[in-house]
Amino acid sequence: MILSIPAERQKKEVTVVCTDTRVEIPAIAEIIEGTLDRMRKCSQQNGLNISAYLLKPIYEESFWVNIIGQGYPPPNRTFRWCTPRMKIDPVDEFSESHRATGLPDDLLNILKDDLESRPRLT
Repeated sequence: MILSIPAERQKKEVTVVCTDTRVEIPAIAEIIEGTLDRMRKCSQQNGLNISAYLLKPIYEESFWVNIIGQGYPPPNRTFRWCTPRMKIDPVDEFSESHRATGLPDDLLNILKDDLESRPRLT
């Protein structure tokens, strides 16, 4: 899709972030890492301004530390403790660390909007 935009109009950087909760099965983790690698390679080969990052929660906020170490119950429809800690917080930290580059906040808020609307959908 980006390749269809004329080169003279491809001025803005596209930043792709994906959070790895470290709970996915290995096949899914490999697909995600492979997709991000292909995005980076395509960007280099075609002179695009695309960067792709794989984010992970800090160790203290990881799934198994919270389940086994802190005694949290597995996430469910009414208690989704994992999404803010394992998805949103790493993206917020990334956004803060890249704020000087002009990274747009509104593009990073999609997951927050999804989390806020989720209880209404269930």
